Amino acid sequence: MKTLTFFAGLVLSAVCALGQDLRTATLVGNVTDPSGAAVANASITVTNVDTNVATRSKTNNEGAYYVPFLILGNYSLTVETQGFKKFEQSGLALAAGETPRVDVKLQVGAVTDEIRVTAQAALLETDNAVVGGTTSTKEIHDEPIPQSKPQHFMYYQEGSQANNDGTYHILGQPEGQMSYTLDGVIAKQALGKALGDTNTLITPPVDTLQEAQVFTTGIPAEIGHSAAGAYSLTTKSGTNELHFSAEERYINKDWLHRQFLNQGATNTPFEYHNFNATLSGPIVIPKLYDGKNKTFFLLGYRLDYDHEENIATVSVPTQDELNGNFSFGGLGYPIYDPRTITNCPAGTTCAGGSKFTATPFPGNLIPRSQFDPVAVKFLSLNPYNTNNAAPTFTSTGPTNDYLAGNHYISDRQGYLGKIDQTINDKQKIFVRYIWNNTAVRL
Repeated sequence: MKTLTFFAGLVLSAVCALGQDLRTATLVGNVTDPSGAAVANASITVTNVDTNVATRSKTNNEGAYYVPFLILGNYSLTVETQGFKKFEQSGLALAAGETPRVDVKLQVGAVTDEIRVTAQAALLETDNAVVGGTTSTKEIHDEPIPQSKPQHFMYYQEGSQANNDGTYHILGQPEGQMSYTLDGVIAKQALGKALGDTNTLITPPVDTLQEAQVFTTGIPAEIGHSAAGAYSLTTKSGTNELHFSAEERYINKDWLHRQFLNQGATNTPFEYHNFNATLSGPIVIPKLYDGKNKTFFLLGYRLDYDHEENIATVSVPTQDELNGNFSFGGLGYPIYDPRTITNCPAGTTCAGGSKFTATPFPGNLIPRSQFDPVAVKFLSLNPYNTNNAAPTFTSTGPTNDYLAGNHYISDRQGYLGKIDQTINDKQKIFVRYIWNNTAVRL
């Protein structure tokens, strides 16, 4: 059994900070008057419509505003200042790691007057040179992926390709040098591990994810130690509404066609369950604490229960080989008696250009009397399965002469808990704990 634990501890974000983390978005823009002149000291309010959490700022002397560390979701933007009509724009969908720009041109009037913009085209990231793709919350919900493993969202992203072993690479670069982060924190047990190796990667329940991003070029400076692209996952946060989801995928072996070695009624061990569940909302303790608009939780659980038999064709020694017969149907290379090795006469060359000569064993059969006693004892323990299929002989031995079924057992579980807390409009904090438990047996 192998257990991986991962703790993304207290993350405190202040609006005055100039950095940007991969799990949040930043909204920027300029505020001008009808003539195009900058409007300084205008009040900026960015409100998450799902949590009702507001983040406030003001424009500087150049009329620019900067609002960082906005968790993913839908937002409204309000701009107010004396002598101009109040401006409000809704329908702003912010994605992780993005820095979209929304410039505002105010109209002269009373603050009690209001200009509302409710339709919004896709936001442009003119302040960010990163190139990549994003899988949104709806796409995470709708797109089919094998075994509910989050790395498989890369299959839908331009610039990323799947390898035959279930791992991925970006633009042909080495898969071991690709970065993999969860909420902005590295989620690979070792730097050189490839994305898709579920024994050494943190794997969150899929339904707890808000976004999955692939960075192909211009990788953000926040992602260090990455030379071959980056894959970033961002978890959801709770909202003022209680949400619950659950899904189970189950396959009964009686619904499957028999495998190659199964004749008649199948007795192949097979069982597959995949279960995901999430619960999120505000933290509310009746008569003690009401966390609406400020304290939110997210819980997630994932089970992948996979028992099956894998058929393998391999090469094993035949009984003839174990008895010392290496003729291989007349194809085997000659085997020489090591006790007869002698040097060729001085100034001459033996057959084949060699400097030595030896006597081959007749028929490539090594007499059992010449077996080493250690080898005899070893072979008496029956260390090899003998062939159960007709071998294909080559000059070096039989091949593909044993068919076997290995009982593969893979039980994987994932647990995730997260709390988001708004201290005030300038300070936010989140705590997340994720635990993966993996048991694989053959």
